[in-house]
Amino acid sequence: MTNLQQMDKAFKGEFIILGNIITEKGKKAEYLWVKDGRIKTTGDGIPLHSPRNIPMTLLAPNWYVLPGLYDSHVHLRQTAIHSITTDLSEARCKNDIIEIMRSSPEVGGIKIGRCFDDTAFPNGDIPTRRDLDCVSDRPVFISRIDSHLCVVNTAFLKYADESMGIGLPETRDGIFRTELYNLLYDIAMSGIDEQTVKKAILKTIDETIKRGIVYLHCLEGGKIDPVSEAIQLRETLGKTNIKYRIYPQTFEIDEVVDAGFDTIGGCLLVDGSIGSRTAALTEPYSDKPDDYGDLYLTRETLTPFIMRATGKGLQTAFHTIGDRATEEVISAYQSVGSLASEMRCRMEHFVVATNEHIKHVSELGLCVSMQPTFDRMWGGEGGMYNIRLGGRKTNRIRSAYKSGIVVAGGSDSDITPLDSLLGMASAMNHHNPEERLTFEEALHIYTYNSAYLAFEEKERGSLTKGKYADFIIVNDNPEVCLDVEHHNLKVLATFIDGDPIFLSEELYSCVP
Repeated sequence: MTNLQQMDKAFKGEFIILGNIITEKGKKAEYLWVKDGRIKTTGDGIPLHSPRNIPMTLLAPNWYVLPGLYDSHVHLRQTAIHSITTDLSEARCKNDIIEIMRSSPEVGGIKIGRCFDDTAFPNGDIPTRRDLDCVSDRPVFISRIDSHLCVVNTAFLKYADESMGIGLPETRDGIFRTELYNLLYDIAMSGIDEQTVKKAILKTIDETIKRGIVYLHCLEGGKIDPVSEAIQLRETLGKTNIKYRIYPQTFEIDEVVDAGFDTIGGCLLVDGSIGSRTAALTEPYSDKPDDYGDLYLTRETLTPFIMRATGKGLQTAFHTIGDRATEEVISAYQSVGSLASEMRCRMEHFVVATNEHIKHVSELGLCVSMQPTFDRMWGGEGGMYNIRLGGRKTNRIRSAYKSGIVVAGGSDSDITPLDSLLGMASAMNHHNPEERLTFEEALHIYTYNSAYLAFEEKERGSLTKGKYADFIIVNDNPEVCLDVEHHNLKVLATFIDGDPIFLSEELYSCVP
């Protein structure tokens, strides 16, 4: 019998794992007993009352079992598509981008580059339309790391006009933000055939499970046909082992209901991003004193939409980065009353939030999905937030959590990596010590709280009796390993519904 066959036998149907078991926030056990995909029980010592024919696996002394991890904010289709386009994250000036794009392959007939971060460039100087015209006489599209700004060449503008009948202005710089960015992004991606997209999604799911993530909240749909994209993703994910909840990014309530979804909104933009200076602020940007950002939606538009959506049984969610956008969404939810709390309505990102905002969100019973890795990438002295906002507080994770808000952890992938252990480490190492979470709190927002947002906290999100057996095995003490800026914690196994979906070779040594 091979090691793989032994492992399959050890973790099939009914089995017991002995070792360091973290069952939920603040609770531990020494064994985990799984039967028919659910947790039969947990406890201390060795379950001597168990039948002899039930396989028992003793883990190495330094290995730990944790509840399966969630990511409460993922753009999965975008993440998958971007994995087959050109990565510009290592570019350190506009000439780097030009050289990388010259040698980049076409995808769907277009040279597509992604994730450049101009805050690392001298003077923030980014390529223009004329620069990209020198790259190729074929269509070229590049997007900023925050997915709120793009630059295109002249050939792309002509391509957009020919393919969609859209007469776009031939701007001198070829730089587009806000709604035009979203439209041009969809046009750039529309040339990629659906089979290629599905293949990329399945590969992304495989990699995600290997990182210990068992459940995704997918915020999906572009400007052209968002509900169809959400339906296609649902069909693809239905053939995988991962658990998911999809939020169609549209205002078409009846279309969403007819398609069988009970969510709507996702990352519907109330404002933009800080990096692109499109996040809506009450005070101007520190590095551009005449700029307050862009407010795309107001309470006058949001209120009737939320009232009708929640009345139809839909959980709503909105993207809010700046404090002015947050104010608009809070006001709209206040008009809805208790239904917003009953439907566990969401706010996404919540980056620039005042004490009053936190208080109001807590009182309204709203849920918030936050991205701790934002702070890792852009927080602290000399970081992008400091450059754009000065001393304003950002990503106030602990303040929100301690106020009683149900905070869930997410990545906003592919803005930051689809990696919940990285998110936990980022939350525990926030640049502001007052906003750091403990290990238990970080685990809580990436497990139980995320399950709560999906109305599944009674079935998933912790390793307690009767719940589905979604858990992971890691190679060291996570409380110690994640409490450093660069952790080396490794996922050895991922179980979903009690089935071993991913098993690493390192587990071979512990098979009975």
